[in-house]
Amino acid sequence: GGGRGGDVLLAAPRVYVADTAKIDTYGDAGAAGDVTVQADRFRLAAGTLQSGAFGTADGGRVSVEARLIELLDSGKIYSAAYGDGRPGEIALRASERIVTRGADATATPAVVSTFNYGPGNNRDVTIAAPAIDFEGAIVWNLAYGTGDTGAIRLSGDTVRLGTGPGAPLVIESGAASPDSGRAGNVEIRASESIVLDGMGNPFVWS
Repeated sequence: GGGRGGDVLLAAPRVYVADTAKIDTYGDAGAAGDVTVQADRFRLAAGTLQSGAFGTADGGRVSVEARLIELLDSGKIYSAAYGDGRPGEIALRASERIVTRGADATATPAVVSTFNYGPGNNRDVTIAAPAIDFEGAIVWNLAYGTGDTGAIRLSGDTVRLGTGPGAPLVIESGAASPDSGRAGNVEIRASESIVLDGMGNPFVWS
């Protein structure tokens, strides 16, 4: 129908989404609902959080608030617009630490991504915690359509961005099509240190 989709809220001391489990919201004529996680410890291991929009609808916001956020073994967080709408914002905020580790059989690490396939402009991806420790991860803000991409913002006291065993580290805001609009900024801020390391080549670009 044309109404707004319902929201999904997961609230508990420990929230684990694992083994290909999916939490989805979708919209068509009406906006997709938001996906919200509130926990002390959140673990996403080979599971998916997603808000997707078709037709003229906008995607919903995907947000995680926890003390510890762990994205493991190709866990995926998406907000997407497959039609004319805008994808929603993605916000990951931890009071202590955000960690990525591991990859799937295709060497795909954890993925945090917002993207459009039409004229709608992307919203931002925000990742914030006192300690951010990525050992292989893909963070994308991409335009496959004609819309603009949004910004990617990482902030903390210490930020370590590295590749994992067979897993790349990619942080990119940009156009995936010749007809796409403007790319957003990539901002990495730390009050103490920023470290890029790994046997492979960490890629950060806009």
